[in-house]
Amino acid sequence: MKSCEFAQIGFLHPILSKLQSHGVNLSPYIQNAGIEIFDLQNPETYIPLHLYEKFLNQISRKQGIANIANEFHSQIHLGSCSEFGELISGQTSLLNVCQKAVKFPNVVFTNERLRFTTHGRISKLEQWFVNFDEKRTSQLTGIDNAIMFNAFKLYLGEDWEPVELHYQNDTALDISKYFPNARKTRVRTGMPSTAIVFETDLLTRNSNGNDRLSSTPEPDFSIPASASDKIEILLTQTLPGMVPSIREAAEMLDTSERTLRRALAEESCTFAELVDDWRRKEALRKVNDNRVHIDDISASLGYLNPSAFFRAFKRWTNFTPNRYRDLDPERQALAMAS
Repeated sequence: MKSCEFAQIGFLHPILSKLQSHGVNLSPYIQNAGIEIFDLQNPETYIPLHLYEKFLNQISRKQGIANIANEFHSQIHLGSCSEFGELISGQTSLLNVCQKAVKFPNVVFTNERLRFTTHGRISKLEQWFVNFDEKRTSQLTGIDNAIMFNAFKLYLGEDWEPVELHYQNDTALDISKYFPNARKTRVRTGMPSTAIVFETDLLTRNSNGNDRLSSTPEPDFSIPASASDKIEILLTQTLPGMVPSIREAAEMLDTSERTLRRALAEESCTFAELVDDWRRKEALRKVNDNRVHIDDISASLGYLNPSAFFRAFKRWTNFTPNRYRDLDPERQALAMAS
């Protein structure tokens, strides 16, 4: 099974809001890209990267936007990247930012890598995509570059300019939009990685009050590696009730149903088992909330009717959902262990 990568939806929110404010109907693009079943309102949601690329390329082509990153440069920022954005923007110095970014390189894009190096008076933060395809991913890589550029501006201010800017693409972003006062910055395209080269002494410059999260525990930014991990992402990131079939899951993962079945068999599981386990965990989480009607739980888990959900729940716990809800926590635990 070939590698299927994912991208987080959060940083795209400001761009979509801007388009909608200009009267752009996004529904056809969402439908055509095949991302309508995902929870696009949640900034933590991951969607398959190839569907993400398809969505961005449609907007670029149909709306006549040659470079989305240049067009929406002021809307692209770390604050839109949910927990990860908050973690990075909450650091107290540029040094901390670079260290955290390298520690969690593939949170926004699961195929992204980062490297931070210092050589005397000059330092460099590099980012690149594995399995890079410039023609297909030019919009996506441009947005990723913009996130990095705007992160540096957050700490170093609007007047700062880099020593060099490197681009993995053969085309560069409009530097005047990101560094309006840049006069001496050298721009190099077609490089092995995108990078910002800057003076080392800037690493210890403190941010303007961005110390609110310096003592906050780091979130868990675990990235899916196995086929079953990726199936779990598809199940947890879709809208309530929108449980994909194995054929739909294979299509989302840009593979064939046969290949997906074989990959799961190598991990000693089946698609049906993964769906059943996910439904079980979600049902047990939701059933203890008395504000949620049992029929609504059934619908959110993709059951065609409540009776099918009741049968599954009794198979998991030996109790009906209503009876299980009335048990004390100790008896609920015993029911799960039986």
